[in-house]
Amino acid sequence: MFVNRPGFRLVSISVVRSARCASTKFQEGDLVLLRSLARPDKVSLSKPLEKDGQLSVPDGKIEHNDLIGSFPRSTILQSHRRKDRYMAVHPTLEEYISLSDRDAQPIYAPDAAAIVSMMDIHVDYPALSHSGELLEKPLQYLEAGSGHGSFSIAMARAIHAANCHATESKPELRGAILHSIDNRELHSKRAAKTVKNFKRGMYSKNVEFHVAESPSSWLTGEDSAKYRKLSNDLQLDDRLESEFAFLSGAFLDMADSHLEIKEVAKSLKHDAPLVIFTPSITQIMEAIKLVQEDRDIKLTFVRCAEITSGAGGGMREWDTRLTYVRKTGEQVAVCRPKVGIRVQGGGFIGMFKKIPNDSRPKKDEAATESEAEINAKITLKQEGIAEDESLDNVEK
Repeated sequence: MFVNRPGFRLVSISVVRSARCASTKFQEGDLVLLRSLARPDKVSLSKPLEKDGQLSVPDGKIEHNDLIGSFPRSTILQSHRRKDRYMAVHPTLEEYISLSDRDAQPIYAPDAAAIVSMMDIHVDYPALSHSGELLEKPLQYLEAGSGHGSFSIAMARAIHAANCHATESKPELRGAILHSIDNRELHSKRAAKTVKNFKRGMYSKNVEFHVAESPSSWLTGEDSAKYRKLSNDLQLDDRLESEFAFLSGAFLDMADSHLEIKEVAKSLKHDAPLVIFTPSITQIMEAIKLVQEDRDIKLTFVRCAEITSGAGGGMREWDTRLTYVRKTGEQVAVCRPKVGIRVQGGGFIGMFKKIPNDSRPKKDEAATESEAEINAKITLKQEGIAEDESLDNVEK
């Protein structure tokens, strides 16, 4: 198979048919969802299938050997006690996230998909040179707060196409990498297991799990240095992004995430999204205020939305901004749903975008520049020159 895109040389791409695509039969390593025929809402999720293994159901056990080699929805199974009958199916991602073991609260699949969609991530199959190397630097993303691993899967799905050439023996051919960080080893291991068990680990190669005290400690440590070298572009004008920039996006799901914004922003590439997920709308406002007051943080606020409570799938736009009271001049925060509905639970998503490195000058510099413009206008008026005449003409 050959692919020819504008700007690239014609390259050959070898197509390897995965065992996952060759057959829909249940195989060892697959997860199986058993659904009761009498009560379709009664379901049981298996561990990865293995020879001579067993799956517990409310009225007994089902043998893994009876599942391996069969087609989904083609076999009616009964437990040892024969009190109920079950149909075996492949679990959807939503069912897997809801039913799998957890050590932390997951971001349910519909909500995780909505957040990834908000980040507007688009990747393509990377082109290779004639020598079999990547022609472009890999894209890299950061997730702080591995937790259950549900968001890791959502992100891994979004970047999966970029790793079509990568194998266990050739990880250097990955066109995109997600770095998932957690300060608890238990959560990191659980998240890695969650990703590994879904679809026999088809997304595992897309994610690198790290245990670190915070995103800042990982980004400034030795572990991240080797990854930084993979993607930062030292040939870019430093007015656009700093030499530390290597991330194409970041997602923070952790306590006091606003305290990590400044360090994470330094590592973001120009126009990359930074999304924070918080339980309280006031934490979003703290982040907005921090970005507004600290001009060293090269971010601009884009939008805020609410993820409603329940099993996922609900998102509501919020109006969040800082404004001034006309009479007193006091700065106040506006926090309200754009549709005017009372808050009833869930969390809040705040989205920022990286702006050029030379934007947002210091306050004193901005004030001085503004004052100079005002003095210039006063001078023009005193000299009887029309305001609409440009300063360039005056200088001449």
